[in-house]
Amino acid sequence: MACELLERDGTNVTEVAEMLGYRDTTRDIRANNHTLIPAPSSSATPSSVRSFAASCINGISGSSFDLMVMVGFGVLGWVLRKLDVPLVPIILGTLLGNTMENNLRRAITIDNGDWFALIDSPLSIGLWTLAVIGFLLPIIFGKVVKARMRHMKRDEEGSVID
Repeated sequence: MACELLERDGTNVTEVAEMLGYRDTTRDIRANNHTLIPAPSSSATPSSVRSFAASCINGISGSSFDLMVMVGFGVLGWVLRKLDVPLVPIILGTLLGNTMENNLRRAITIDNGDWFALIDSPLSIGLWTLAVIGFLLPIIFGKVVKARMRHMKRDEEGSVID
């Protein structure tokens, strides 16, 4: 019966899930983003997201280890968000880390273990300089910019529009 539903035009996965008896799960799927991803001002709890993810993990593998890995990554993500750690460097490091390590190993092998090969050319010196500046500028000027933004926001809240 589910196969027949999938063959019809306009049928989506939630209809099939409802036919199979997963009404609570489909209610969570059809919830809007404000409910699933609560903003700081929202009173909604992300329990529907947790229950949906846990049921998916349990349905796929049935392993409690996978469930604990999911919980561990959730806690890690919460800690990183509370510490205001940017997400982009973590994603880039995860995706490109292995490739960068292999290329570094290849470059050092080609130059017979000479680490100065990484800073021999003027191009590499310029790129290293840009990388260091790009790393240090947000650390040095980040607090100044945040303070100015807070001050501007306070000024906007205090102004009265006639």
